[in-house]
Amino acid sequence: MRYFKHDNKIMAFDESQEHLITDDMIELTAAELNAVLNPPVQVNHKLVGVEFNGVMCSATKEDMWGLNAIKEWVVAGNDVNFEFDNGNVLTLTKDNYSAFEAVWVPFRAGFF
Repeated sequence: MRYFKHDNKIMAFDESQEHLITDDMIELTAAELNAVLNPPVQVNHKLVGVEFNGVMCSATKEDMWGLNAIKEWVVAGNDVNFEFDNGNVLTLTKDNYSAFEAVWVPFRAGFF
């Protein structure tokens, strides 16, 4: 079987169909065919997040806005079950907020 690309379509021809191959078709190598059929998975590292106390904490702009909104409340001694964009929940407390920021802020800043 031989594989060709033509007009953004992949076409396959066996020996009995080779007369159908035209000059404007581009033959694909096995590696090129594999890349077309199995494109690499794009990972959103902001959404995957960074681990803190066993929880993967995403670092999207919505997470940043939410954390900024609750920071004073938490530092004042109020516990908050914060839900990150990736769906994970972390209980933020007066006692763990500084340690959390020490991990999360540099991770978030790494995207700029």
